[in-house]
Amino acid sequence: MSLQTEAEENLRVIRSLMEKATVYRAISAPSALVGGLLAALAGGALVWPLQAAAESAPVFFAVWLGVLVVSASANAWFLRLDAARRGDQFISPGMKMALTALAPAYITAAFATGLAALCLDRYLIAGLYLMLPGIWCVLHGLGLLATGHFAPRSIGRLGWCFLTAGLAITGTCLANPRGFFVAGDPHRAANAVMAVTFGGFHIIYAALTWPRKTAASVNAS
Repeated sequence: MSLQTEAEENLRVIRSLMEKATVYRAISAPSALVGGLLAALAGGALVWPLQAAAESAPVFFAVWLGVLVVSASANAWFLRLDAARRGDQFISPGMKMALTALAPAYITAAFATGLAALCLDRYLIAGLYLMLPGIWCVLHGLGLLATGHFAPRSIGRLGWCFLTAGLAITGTCLANPRGFFVAGDPHRAANAVMAVTFGGFHIIYAALTWPRKTAASVNAS
């Protein structure tokens, strides 16, 4: 394939994605609600009444990995349903472009998580419990912002929220490691931060974008 042909194909895919921005925003609302509720419930439970279990590093990583897997599965299910409704391929050129845009941030997040797991087990760096949610927020925000040339603007705004919050959290951890501690407990603080950011931000996003989905459905009918 020539460079000109490849460029034309990329432009066609981007144009198609931009035309479907309203559809993707509608899909992202229920996906964000599922992920937000799971994160809020998991984070809240690990702050209280399961705070004793949250002091275990394996439990901490297992819970949040489980939230990630369920949330990603729900998002894939919503995307598949919509693709079937429109008669499109699930793994379309647009899907591949979106995954390519997201990949660097989430690969980095996976690497940072694995490295943090080793550090927590070997060195028991308590402050890392707080810094890790901040790093996750930064990378999640960067991943969302990377889709800005074809995703709805609301996705970009959500990305900026995560990026800003993540930078604030990591900066505070470096400048004042005890700044976000809940009753001096970094484990509870880390889970509280996850509940507020990955839980609260996604729930607010779903609440703000869901009316647009309803309006779009009414106009389409």
